[in-house]
Amino acid sequence: MRKDIFKTAFLFMGTLIGAGFASGNEIAVYFLSCGKYFIPAIALSMAVIGILGKMSMDIAFETGIYSYDKFMEKIMGRSISEFVCLMTGAFFFVLFTAMISAFGTMLEDMLGIKRAFGSALFMIFCLYVFINGTGGIVKANCALVPVLILGIILCAVLSFLFGDIEEAELFLKVAGNGEFYVNGVIFALYNIISCVPVIVECAGNIRRKSSMGCILACAALFVLGTLMALSMIISRYNPNWNMPMLEIMKGYGKLPYIFYALSFVAALYTTAAGNGYCAFNWFKAGNNRNIFLKMMIFFVVSYLMSFISFSVFVEKFYFVFAFTGIIEAVFILKFYIKMNFRSF
Repeated sequence: MRKDIFKTAFLFMGTLIGAGFASGNEIAVYFLSCGKYFIPAIALSMAVIGILGKMSMDIAFETGIYSYDKFMEKIMGRSISEFVCLMTGAFFFVLFTAMISAFGTMLEDMLGIKRAFGSALFMIFCLYVFINGTGGIVKANCALVPVLILGIILCAVLSFLFGDIEEAELFLKVAGNGEFYVNGVIFALYNIISCVPVIVECAGNIRRKSSMGCILACAALFVLGTLMALSMIISRYNPNWNMPMLEIMKGYGKLPYIFYALSFVAALYTTAAGNGYCAFNWFKAGNNRNIFLKMMIFFVVSYLMSFISFSVFVEKFYFVFAFTGIIEAVFILKFYIKMNFRSF
């Protein structure tokens, strides 16, 4: 049971920690913009995501439904589920292309390799999961998420050793531009859209009731997110940086920068793998006819979309899908209560 809980935790973390989180971009946009209330914002986000994730997995185990389309139809009916699944598929596609964009940008910055080549290379790497399905997603997350955690911890340690602690003291006096509960909920809602399908689809491969892994994952992410936020503050991050954490690590030497870059790639891959797989399933609409042609079209369109700046994905595109997250969250909560309190 403990092994399966950790499998779920790694899967959940791998889905949540995409390029936006690992790069520090989402940390800056949704949390540090709250000023001294950034920690409550992170806590609120992780609490909402963890609870809804656990509820979704419990529903999947209880009903025996491990198909996202059927899961949505079960909890909200066909008409509403069709709209939610359409928006979910679109969001998966946006996330997949955002990960490709982030990898191409990072490779160009590190090695001077043209972004077009880096993006194409990353898409080839993603074929492993497309071929191996949900089993490949679980394996990829279990292998790569620990690398990402080590990268974030390394950055935090270096920041606390060489950063300016007084910056943190000054920052804690700043009120910020956004209300922490608004930013925290927005971050949670658009992430729920990507997390629920992945854990529902993969629950069948875990085979045990290990939904507490969702809570464990979000507790760990609260700690990691707080460490990242503090690292960015005391390292005097620039809000205009596209990838703040990578820029910060540049100042601590070549080896730490390369190590964090590798952990960042782990974050990109785990997110792209799960979301890309789900996006492709949505794209082919459950029909395996002309599968090769559909895959080619999917990859070509994804590749062209990846030339949009990564920061545009985080600041503009992600926010739009939070409204769909509201619908999904309400029906998950409603069905979970009905499932567990039938006698009342």
